[in-house]
Amino acid sequence: MREISRIVTLETSGTTATPKRICYTEEDQELTIDFFHHGMRNLVDTSDVVLIMMPCARPGSVGDLLDIGLRRLGSATVPYGPLKFDYQDIPDVLRIMEREGVTCIVGSPTQVDELAKTSAALGEKKRSGKKTLLILLHR
Repeated sequence: MREISRIVTLETSGTTATPKRICYTEEDQELTIDFFHHGMRNLVDTSDVVLIMMPCARPGSVGDLLDIGLRRLGSATVPYGPLKFDYQDIPDVLRIMEREGVTCIVGSPTQVDELAKTSAALGEKKRSGKKTLLILLHR
């Protein structure tokens, strides 16, 4: 237990069993950062700005580890976190994306879909600077 640096509790899908606790060491987290660093190299480079729509507020969260991996790659990041359940923050996210020059979005299918629909509903007519998108599917 002395080696554990992060503990995450996850609900299991499709069961009513108790949530699962998963323990990570510093080495586990470094391997995840390295995976993101090398994997994202296929999507972005130093000219890109990546919007991270995953949990990223807590150190060691998946979005935080992705942020670290992307910054090691030399890409700029906008660690926003997941959209609110009522999607009331979408106009703010769209303004942030415009202001920061976001070229890549990492998020869930529903979040990305809501961003696209709201953008269209607001009448965004100019061509966006987005060139890559990583959609994360959850089981």
